[in-house]
Amino acid sequence: RAWQQAQGLHPALDAGQPLLFTLQSLTFFVAGATDASARFWPVTAAGLIPLALYAARSWLGRWPALVAAALITLSPAINALARRGDSAAFALLAAAAALAGLAMLVEGRQGGWKIVVAAAATLLLSGPAGFSALPPLALIFLLTLRSAKPRPAPAADDWMTFAVTLILGGTLFMMRFDALGLAAINLTHWLSAFTLAPTPLLEGFIRLAVDEPLISACGLMGVVWGLRAGGTYRTLALAAMLAGLIAIFQGPEFTASRAAAALFLALPAAALLVHLARKGDLSFHSVEEILYVAMLTLLAFLSAYALASFAHTGQFDRLMIFGASMLLALIMTGVFIFFIGWREVRSGLLIAALILTTLFGLGSLWSLGFNHTLPTLARAYPTEALPDVKNLVRVYGDLSQQQRGDRWAVTVALLPGSQSDELIQWYFRQAEDMQIVDAIPDDGPPPIIMAPAERELVLDGYAGQRFEMLTDWDVTDVATTNQAIYWLLFRRAPFPPPSVDAVNLWVNLDLLSLTQP
Repeated sequence: RAWQQAQGLHPALDAGQPLLFTLQSLTFFVAGATDASARFWPVTAAGLIPLALYAARSWLGRWPALVAAALITLSPAINALARRGDSAAFALLAAAAALAGLAMLVEGRQGGWKIVVAAAATLLLSGPAGFSALPPLALIFLLTLRSAKPRPAPAADDWMTFAVTLILGGTLFMMRFDALGLAAINLTHWLSAFTLAPTPLLEGFIRLAVDEPLISACGLMGVVWGLRAGGTYRTLALAAMLAGLIAIFQGPEFTASRAAAALFLALPAAALLVHLARKGDLSFHSVEEILYVAMLTLLAFLSAYALASFAHTGQFDRLMIFGASMLLALIMTGVFIFFIGWREVRSGLLIAALILTTLFGLGSLWSLGFNHTLPTLARAYPTEALPDVKNLVRVYGDLSQQQRGDRWAVTVALLPGSQSDELIQWYFRQAEDMQIVDAIPDDGPPPIIMAPAERELVLDGYAGQRFEMLTDWDVTDVATTNQAIYWLLFRRAPFPPPSVDAVNLWVNLDLLSLTQP
């Protein structure tokens, strides 16, 4: 829609995020519509989140802020959404900026309110992720400002900042006031995602754990520790717990909520890691402890190999190797407790767990955010594009190159009606003559026509080819346990995923001639 707006087409705004629509429309108008320009603002916002967290160091603490920034930098969900051009990065940047504003308010600096209200307006304009970040952020402000002295109140110019940010950022600088209605659509979508069904709840918990292994593991321990520690740590723990529950209760399809949960879980996780490091629990105390960590790491790699082998082959004996590795790890733990004591073993367990979850987190980061080997279905969204999308563009480009010497020169017509209409329009944005028509004219039909697969066309002198465009394949569709493990480990569909949307490409037979006119 932003590309259509930049072309002066005035599209209907029935889906999307107001702030992303505003920024992308402006960028496409100035710099042109490319994949890079579509991702520019979300990727930039994601890159600024660690800096915003560090700006809150006077309240969070210098080292907790630095560690939290590092955890966010390696977050698979946040990187995946940013690289897909999703506005969730704006919401998370706004939440981090609000924490920086809160740090100023705790110090008694009135200017913090301008940052806070601008961040609040940004959250409202940033799609479902903004609504996922609002409740835990509101809880942090409520608990912190209630005990803070002095407590400066927002002034009139602060509310003016809120209004200006909301109106300019949500209306394409007052050119499309109807874009503000997208915020209500996003809120409805966010509310409708909540579920109490057992299966989605379990899947939501599993997705949070495997998408954010490092932050989830450390964050869970940080929540428990923060509730006991009290003070600011208790506030961060309660907010992280609320954000995690929202992500779980919205099921496996709502990646934006998992990204918001990652941000808030990273705060108590960072505080806990700094606390453990200061106590010496993350340092080696003896050669025996180093040996214990090395053995645990080797056994973990053996277990991972057994699981990966089982995922590929389905052979049950691979699971026996996995079970034997786990049993051996338990036995070795008991032996080392006897010889070097529980304190050093606990320290070794923490170090090994940190190493392994970091490695698994890097694997999830690659799978979710950077692996473009198709068909890679990371399930970041309810509906994912299939490899045939690029095949469709390639076939059109080859035909156009053959006839005109230019991959975008041949006229192409799109009959709307499929779920992938907007996807097709984006991929064909460089076509010199792309027509969107409701019916094919009898006199002089276009040489290339794209139509929904279920739409029957009577075309003389045309040949057709079907392209599968979208799938809503889910991990619950797997038939065996090893297929589920395969997807969890590699984020790749273990079988050709079913299609929920397809289009037919109709080509005039004259274009199929090997002789150029």
